[in-house]
Formats: sequence, C-alpha cells, structure tokens
Amino acid sequence: MLKSLFGLSKHSRAFRRMMILELRPKQVAHIRNFSETRSAMEQQQATKFEAAKRFIKNAHIEESAEANKVLKVMRKAGALSVLVVFASVGYAVFLENFSKPNAALVEEMEGEEEYMPQLSQDIRYKQKGKV
Repeated sequence: MLKSLFGLSKHSRAFRRMMILELRPKQVAHIRNFSETRSAMEQQQATKFEAAKRFIKNAHIEESAEANKVLKVMRKAGALSVLVVFASVGYAVFLENFSKPNAALVEEMEGEEEYMPQLSQDIRYKQKGKV
C-alpha cells in the first residue's frame, strides 16, 4: 500500500489522493490515543505534585504523621553524621599512633639544627650586608 503511495504507480493522481484520505482517519486516531495517554501522564504528575505539596504542608503541623516521618529521617541523618565524625577522628588517631616514621628520617632530623633568631635584639636598623 505504501509502495503504491510513494513509488512509481500505475494509479492515477486522484486514486492516490483517495488512498491518502483513507489513511488519514487512522493516523488521527493514533494521534488521539497518544495525546490521551500523554494527558493521563500529565495528570499523574500533577497528582504526585499535589501529594508532595500536601506532605510538605502537613509536615509543619506538630504531631502529624508527616512531621514524625521527617523527624525520624532527620534523626537518622544526624546519627549517621555523628558516626562519620567519630570514625574520621578514630582513623586520624590510628594513623598518628601506629604509623612509625622512617629511621633515616629521624636521624636526619636530630642532626639538623633549626635556626632560631634572637628575639632580644632589635634588627630594624641593621644593614642588609651585616648579620
């Protein structure tokens, strides 16, 4: 059928137009079904949005089921964050206490003298060449 519509045809132009007109109602019906499905989808999204708005509105009311759910989630998040902080502090303590420095590095640090300026002297008026 499509071959006769778009390809070389033995049929006249009028016959092909009639065939196209016969196909149009099927296409329109298909588009209508698609738009109906889409409107149902939009309606479902609208109901989800309304439900979310209702949940947020009821979460502000004390002793409501929504408020209790929010408090439960917030308590769990707070407990989890406290556990993460304790774990990170414990890991830092573990690294500090149980990581032994390299022996060669310790000897090098002990042999090296650190420069300490004499804080009792006033160095503001000294010349740059003299130390």
